[in-house]
Amino acid sequence: MYFDGGAEVINELLKQDLIDELIVLVIPVLLGNGTRLFQDGRPEQILEFVEAKTFDTGLTQL
Repeated sequence: MYFDGGAEVINELLKQDLIDELIVLVIPVLLGNGTRLFQDGRPEQILEFVEAKTFDTGLTQL
Protein backbone atom coordinates (compact mmCIF):
# COMPACT_ATOMS: atom_id res chain seq x y z
CA MET A 1 0.00 0.00 0.00
CA TYR A 2 1.12 3.53 -0.67
CA PHE A 3 0.30 6.34 1.75
CA ASP A 4 1.04 9.96 1.03
CA GLY A 5 0.49 12.09 4.05
CA GLY A 6 1.83 14.50 6.53
CA ALA A 7 3.25 14.11 9.99
CA GLU A 8 0.01 13.04 11.68
CA VAL A 9 -0.57 10.15 9.28
CA ILE A 10 3.08 9.05 9.36
CA ASN A 11 3.30 9.10 13.15
CA GLU A 12 0.12 7.07 13.58
CA LEU A 13 1.35 4.43 11.13
CA LEU A 14 4.78 4.34 12.83
CA LYS A 15 3.10 3.83 16.23
CA GLN A 16 1.32 0.78 14.83
CA ASP A 17 4.54 -0.51 13.18
CA LEU A 18 2.82 -0.51 9.78
CA ILE A 19 5.55 1.12 7.68
CA ASP A 20 8.07 -1.01 5.80
CA GLU A 21 9.68 1.75 3.72
CA LEU A 22 9.93 5.54 4.06
CA ILE A 23 10.58 7.79 1.09
CA VAL A 24 11.23 11.32 2.27
CA LEU A 25 11.22 14.23 -0.18
CA VAL A 26 13.16 17.37 0.65
CA ILE A 27 11.87 20.43 -1.18
CA PRO A 28 14.26 23.40 -0.98
CA VAL A 29 11.62 26.03 -0.21
CA LEU A 30 11.37 27.72 3.18
CA LEU A 31 7.71 27.90 4.21
CA GLY A 32 7.96 28.80 7.88
CA ASN A 33 7.78 26.69 11.03
CA GLY A 34 5.86 23.78 9.52
CA THR A 35 4.98 20.54 11.26
CA ARG A 36 7.65 18.09 12.41
CA LEU A 37 7.63 14.83 10.46
CA PHE A 38 8.50 12.72 13.51
CA GLN A 39 7.05 13.39 16.96
CA ASP A 40 9.06 13.39 20.20
CA GLY A 41 8.79 10.43 22.53
CA ARG A 42 9.11 7.71 19.92
CA PRO A 43 11.48 4.86 20.68
CA GLU A 44 14.66 4.74 18.61
CA GLN A 45 14.18 2.93 15.33
CA ILE A 46 17.05 1.63 13.21
CA LEU A 47 16.71 2.62 9.54
CA GLU A 48 18.79 1.70 6.51
CA PHE A 49 19.65 4.48 4.08
CA VAL A 50 19.28 3.08 0.56
CA GLU A 51 19.74 5.93 -1.91
CA ALA A 52 19.30 9.59 -2.69
CA LYS A 53 18.04 11.02 -5.96
CA THR A 54 18.22 14.67 -6.87
CA PHE A 55 16.18 16.40 -9.55
CA ASP A 56 16.75 19.54 -11.64
CA THR A 57 14.11 21.36 -9.57
CA GLY A 58 16.26 20.96 -6.44
CA LEU A 59 13.98 18.31 -4.93
CA THR A 60 15.84 15.46 -3.23
CA GLN A 61 14.29 12.05 -2.68
CA LEU A 62 15.73 9.96 0.17
